[in-house]
Amino acid sequence: MPVTPNVTWNSNIPFATNSPSVDQPNMQINNNNNILIWQADHIGFNSGPGNSGLHNSVTLFNQVGIPNTNQTGATVTYSKIVTGQTQDFETSDVGAHEYQMTRFIDASFALFGTNTAITLGNGGWTFLPGGLLLQYGNYNTPPALAVTGTITFPITFTGNPFMIQATLIAKAGGTTQAHTISVINTTVSPTTFEWNYEGTTSYTGFYWMAIGV
Repeated sequence: MPVTPNVTWNSNIPFATNSPSVDQPNMQINNNNNILIWQADHIGFNSGPGNSGLHNSVTLFNQVGIPNTNQTGATVTYSKIVTGQTQDFETSDVGAHEYQMTRFIDASFALFGTNTAITLGNGGWTFLPGGLLLQYGNYNTPPALAVTGTITFPITFTGNPFMIQATLIAKAGGTTQAHTISVINTTVSPTTFEWNYEGTTSYTGFYWMAIGV
């Protein structure tokens, strides 16, 4: 996206009592600066049939509070800085509540939507509306008959996750064997949790998923 310069604007041009030749330089400045602003997020003039005026992108200026929609039946999309990084938000025409739509964490982008380091149980993460984090993984080392272990989340939650789910992965014919996979409640933290497995060797590991903020 082109960077828009700090453009100037000459108000009340053309002025009713001025000769057009007097106001022509300022009108030219206004017109050229209009083009600069227009092309910041749009395909510009003389770009071929059907192209001019389409968006290249949408750039939002960070807000401090919730913007006033000033329009019944409309919504507002805007951005704000949250814990040092810009995030996208929506609010309705009521304007009393805001809904966080993104949870960008650029420092952990390498694990966004991936499934790496699965041998250790680590996987990846994504975000959900409301600023929630969904983290997941696959511990693919067959558990012993009775054993515990620790899963480290790909990124750190801001507090303990709301929910952790673990599901065993059975070998062929192993689904009828007695087994349990559980999360040890007192071990849950923003960074890790411990799991406990008791059963047979008919399982090849387990999937896990955690949701929090």
